[in-house]
Amino acid sequence: MPRKTKTLTTTKQRNKTTQSRALTKRKQGLIERVMELPTLCYIEKDAIVFRIEDLAFYDISLSQCDSYDKILGWQVLLSAKRWVDNDILFRFTTLACDHHKLPITFP
Repeated sequence: MPRKTKTLTTTKQRNKTTQSRALTKRKQGLIERVMELPTLCYIEKDAIVFRIEDLAFYDISLSQCDSYDKILGWQVLLSAKRWVDNDILFRFTTLACDHHKLPITFP
């Protein structure tokens, strides 16, 4: 019987180690994503620019997203693009709102 207890303890320790490694990988992935976002969506001159691939870009003139209605319209259009995810959509929204001094309020 004591041998089974030792095996269970060892299995629990292995599971904890595996979970810890998985969590560390997820944290590292999240940190990398946060660091990458400013290179994927940013303001340059008079436009919000999206880097789709190394040499492909998509831009929206800042004058086309100067109100909540226009930003919402762009959010709908952008959300249909396969290269746009929630992080990029959030970044676009905050860039547009910050640039035009439109406060973002949460219910």
